[in-house]
Amino acid sequence: MSEISSSDETLRQVIRALEPLTWSADHQLNHIRDLDVGVDELALEFDDAFRLALGRAAQGELPQQVVTLLTPTNDKLESMTTQGLTVWTPEALTEAPEWVEVRAESARALEALRSLEV
Repeated sequence: MSEISSSDETLRQVIRALEPLTWSADHQLNHIRDLDVGVDELALEFDDAFRLALGRAAQGELPQQVVTLLTPTNDKLESMTTQGLTVWTPEALTEAPEWVEVRAESARALEALRSLEV
């Protein structure tokens, strides 16, 4: 039986946090309702995984490419935090162009991450 490496587990955690950002607005809404959390939880879960990836990449335990792939999504979410609460509502999740961009960036990153071998 093979042991799961730290980089493999980190990559799985990153993918699990990124996946909800790629889902349709309806799926995202159902997800946050099921968890009984706000829209911002989508970003918070990603932020935790992004920070983990940054740390592991800095320690040489994860390819820097992982951070590079996640950075556009992180940058978009960070820019949204400066816009106030209007982009963090269920209505914005379904209508705001910022969320369309987050889904697109996240989908690109997810596709590339799934093809990585660490």
